[in-house]
Amino acid sequence: MADEAMDRIAAVRMPSIHGLDLVAKGQLMVRATNREAPFFENDYEAQAKFAEILKTKDLAWKEVDKGWKIYEPLPQEAEEAAVWKQFLLEWDAWKKGEAAIDETIRSLAANRTPAGQKKLFETLYGQFESQKKPFDVANASIERLVSMNEGYALADQKRGDEAIVLSRRVMFACAAVALAIVLLIALY
Repeated sequence: MADEAMDRIAAVRMPSIHGLDLVAKGQLMVRATNREAPFFENDYEAQAKFAEILKTKDLAWKEVDKGWKIYEPLPQEAEEAAVWKQFLLEWDAWKKGEAAIDETIRSLAANRTPAGQKKLFETLYGQFESQKKPFDVANASIERLVSMNEGYALADQKRGDEAIVLSRRVMFACAAVALAIVLLIALY
């Protein structure tokens, strides 16, 4: 029982937390990288800088993918699976908005006119605003999944500790019975 609990912590809970953490960090990195674009709003020769923002976002998405590949194949508790299912919908909504932001930044990298850049930034700021809620909702679900896995790990640890205590008690009881039998035999 103790071995099973510790194995579950090592094989499921810790990797789950690690994978979810990579997804969350990647999501934050995507958002932070988006926020670099406004630094170049009035730089009409910043096409290469916008292209670099997209490259940095690609790195962030790779972190997300790495975390996703760690977490998704792992077994989930029923409650966790329900939260994950809801999270997938939230994530898709957020990711769809991010694709639109990427397209706007791609347009900024290709743009050659100040008027075009101003219009693209109006679009970009609107996209930033519309992405606040989907980001917050998806991020809250990731945090909830991490908290759930931390709770499951603590419960597994408690079960493991209880199994160890029970094993010790059984061992001491058996030793006491054996000692009593030996003493009775010696007295007899």
